[in-house]
Amino acid sequence: MKVLNWNVKRIDRQYFWIAWITLMILEHMFIAFWFAVWQSYGYGILFFTLAGLNVFFLVYRFLLSAKRFHDAGYSTWYLILCILLSFFIVGIGMWFLVVIKDSAEDNAWGISAEREKFEKSRGYYAD
Repeated sequence: MKVLNWNVKRIDRQYFWIAWITLMILEHMFIAFWFAVWQSYGYGILFFTLAGLNVFFLVYRFLLSAKRFHDAGYSTWYLILCILLSFFIVGIGMWFLVVIKDSAEDNAWGISAEREKFEKSRGYYAD
């Protein structure tokens, strides 16, 4: 899980979208399960369980987006700006334009994954 690994500063588009869609599927599966069994446990357990899961999913989405922004060459402050502007809809468009952007070349968050893969295949690094 690259998102929870603090050493990984950048993730590419493919990994981002696979992780995003997987997270959406898991989130909806958990919600459907809890709504199916809520009568057995009551409202209190249902509320706190869903609140805890939503906090986890929110933090995971933020970390996932931050690493994608780093890969595209933007800082986390730009992501926070997009989140704040999402109340006015424009932030959602800004966020989407960044996450579909190609990976930037080497930047403050590390070297490009494509360049690293190429250099390893050519023997630039000693294993």
